Amino acid sequence: MDTGTIVSSFRKVAYEALRDAFVAKTTNVPRLPGVEMFDTCYNLFGFVYRIPIISFYFSSGTVVNIPPNNFLIVLDGGISCLAFTSSSSDLSISGNVQQEQIQITIDTASISAGFGPNNC
Repeated sequence: MDTGTIVSSFRKVAYEALRDAFVAKTTNVPRLPGVEMFDTCYNLFGFVYRIPIISFYFSSGTVVNIPPNNFLIVLDGGISCLAFTSSSSDLSISGNVQQEQIQITIDTASISAGFGPNNC
């Protein structure tokens, strides 16, 4: 997890699996060409749509549901893009856009993290 990184980046195979699953669930939404670092973009202006749920599953069994505002980013001109990227390394990073609206507790003694709704 990195609050200094804007959007999450995953190993290429993991990112492509996420992107392809998201695209498969959004076939009724008008796609646009990619913009900058984002390759999965849409024109959602005036469009009624349903957004698939995205969840992070951790090896501990913890499941963190990511709110839609945390995985669709609106760029200039009203273009909405899937706010994840592919990493050029084997390292995956959870960026700050995906961490918004989620309470994250780090326990350095037990080297663990906990997640919950942010009620602020």
